[in-house]
This record gives sequence, C-alpha cells and structure tokens, in this order.
Amino acid sequence: MDIRHIAVIGAGTMGSGSAPLCATYGYTVTLRDIVLEQLERAQRAIHQSVEKLHAGGRITDAQRDAALGGIRTSLQMADVADTDLVVEAVVERLEVRGSLSATGSPDPTGDHPGQQYLYPTGRGHPSAR
Repeated sequence: MDIRHIAVIGAGTMGSGSAPLCATYGYTVTLRDIVLEQLERAQRAIHQSVEKLHAGGRITDAQRDAALGGIRTSLQMADVADTDLVVEAVVERLEVRGSLSATGSPDPTGDHPGQQYLYPTGRGHPSAR
C-alpha cells in the first residue's frame, strides 16, 4: 500500500507529536479533534517543537517546512475518511474512544476498505474491548 495521507485522530500530547513527525517525512497529515481549542493548542505546540528541533540542528530546513506546512487541522471526521493510514491518539476514556465510530469515523470494521489503522496503545482497538 502506498501511504501518502495520514489522519491523526486526537490533538493532545500524542497526536501533536505524531502529526509533525509524519509531516517531517513528507506525508500529508490531517490532525482531527472534536475541540477547536485543542487543535489551536496543538498547532502552537507543533510550531514550538518543530522550531526547537530546527534551531538545534536536528531537522533540516526542508523538514521544518514540511512539518509546518504539511499538517491540516479539522473538526470534521469526513476530512479523514479518505486517508491511507489512521493513527488513533485520543484520550484514554472509553466514552471518547467509543464515540469515534458513532461519529462516522474511519472504522476497521470495513467502512473504509484499504485504509490502515494504527492503535498505539492497543486498548483502542475494537477487539480489545
């Protein structure tokens, strides 16, 4: 599978770290959350982190530009429906995780054939419930 567009669901600490990492390597990223203020905090944190890495010589100018320019944010689950890979990084609360499929999210039960899913903690995967 050719991965070009990655969705990161959840703009907290983990999501705001995963999104620029993916973008740094040239992937288009959509960072999705249900709270506008969380997306705004994530954007500030991403900018600060990427600039710090760049200033310290840990990433190149091109990587910095890719990380800062390659991330879109969204409140809408529809904006991540056609991504190639979904990284689930939502808060560790069952009611939030359970609401993902209820809101029309990409779901590993077959709603979006060909889409790949990454559940970093393992607990979010439907089979772990």
